[in-house]
Amino acid sequence: MTSKTNKFTYDAEVYHWISSLSELKCFFENNFNLQGIWNSPGGNMKLFCTAKNEFIIKWYGLWLQKLAIQADNDDQFLKQKFENLANASHINKTTQLPIYLSTAVGEEASVDKENQSVHEEMSKDKTNVAAN
Repeated sequence: MTSKTNKFTYDAEVYHWISSLSELKCFFENNFNLQGIWNSPGGNMKLFCTAKNEFIIKWYGLWLQKLAIQADNDDQFLKQKFENLANASHINKTTQLPIYLSTAVGEEASVDKENQSVHEEMSKDKTNVAAN
């Protein structure tokens, strides 16, 4: 099951939307409760503006998938909302662990909860077999 915030990510520098424009519009409608218009000023960039341009957000399309806040109010509503959603997305990802991945030879690999690194059990097995 996919959480609605899993498509919204933050990499400590940039916010990303990893899906379509239509899903981004739904995401904004459901999470921000702002009335505005989406425009296409050129290229892959999409622009969301409220009526008085109090809030402006740019999305750099399917290639970069970057979301940028261009205008926010004095209370930094958008910045706070973005941070809360990014934190919720991170929590959702970590609470879905452990995840079992299928490897090329059909053996399982587990994901470490603490640092989310993948530890392939088959490499241990191969080392043990080679040592024997």
